[in-house]
Amino acid sequence: MKHKILVVDDTPNILHIIKIFLEKEGYQVCAYKNPLDALRHATREEFSLYIIDIMMPTVDGFTMIRILKNNSFTRGVPIILMSARGLLLETPKNIKYNVYGFIPKPFTKDLLVKVVERSLLTAYQDELTVSN
Repeated sequence: MKHKILVVDDTPNILHIIKIFLEKEGYQVCAYKNPLDALRHATREEFSLYIIDIMMPTVDGFTMIRILKNNSFTRGVPIILMSARGLLLETPKNIKYNVYGFIPKPFTKDLLVKVVERSLLTAYQDELTVSN
């Protein structure tokens, strides 16, 4: 099964790089510059993973996570946070729900792929544990 990943970042170059890196690994990537567009698509299409930049105008990554967490369709999808700043330590505890990884900017292809693979695997193992 090909995993479908939603990526949202307000920087077009970052989106382009992530899309190229992950598509070369066989993932299907839907990239959005506008967080509101990303939220609309997240609630209409099934995704295996969300990669969300924290620092964005209009809707920041923390707000996106709150919205996704409160929607029954998107609630269980694992999330990776991404930032040029070390904001993970400042992340409110109630936001950490379903956050499986963090990607600092700048990043390498190897790091991106490793975090994505580990997040998908851990989320899958968590799902198995809950259902048993």
